[in-house]
Amino acid sequence: MGFSQACRMPVMIIIGRFITGVHSGISLSVVPMYLGEIAPKNLRGFLGLVPSIHICLGVFIAQVLGLQELLGKEEYWPLLLSLVVVPTIFQVMLLPWFPESPRYLLIERGNVHATIAALKWYRSKGNIQAEVEEMQEEQRSLSSVRTISVRGLLLDRCVRWQVITIIVVNISMQLSGIDAVRGIRIMGLCEGLNQG
Repeated sequence: MGFSQACRMPVMIIIGRFITGVHSGISLSVVPMYLGEIAPKNLRGFLGLVPSIHICLGVFIAQVLGLQELLGKEEYWPLLLSLVVVPTIFQVMLLPWFPESPRYLLIERGNVHATIAALKWYRSKGNIQAEVEEMQEEQRSLSSVRTISVRGLLLDRCVRWQVITIIVVNISMQLSGIDAVRGIRIMGLCEGLNQG
């Protein structure tokens, strides 16, 4: 996105925003799930909230940096749009050192030895064997659970109000106008690129 002005290709901004959006959507679901699976039982709820807090912090920092007095001027837009590379590089560099989730290793793969190794990596203290037994109990209970399709979920009367609530909240967020404000800013940038 940062090279769109130099290349005189506003479409690079659209492609970059699309890629960033897909990455954000995946991260928003995968990171809390991973943190919930690696966390000790007493910290699971708190660690599940950490990604949401950091996303809000990131949006706030981006809004502050986008102020006219900082990087909000037309000549600084490429730099502002390029800042997304910094956390991306940081994440890619750290990713190889993170082991698989112990729950995934045991429940999905059935690998007890890898599960114990992953738990030892995450916890220096604590009863690892008790956690493995708890996960094995969860695995046994999940074997009797049937999966449900999206259509089945929408037609199930037991969860209808929860599904409706989630849909209404998400639609409200999309229609609240913040996406329109961001779109107008991007359109203004594209017009500046075409005039320059």
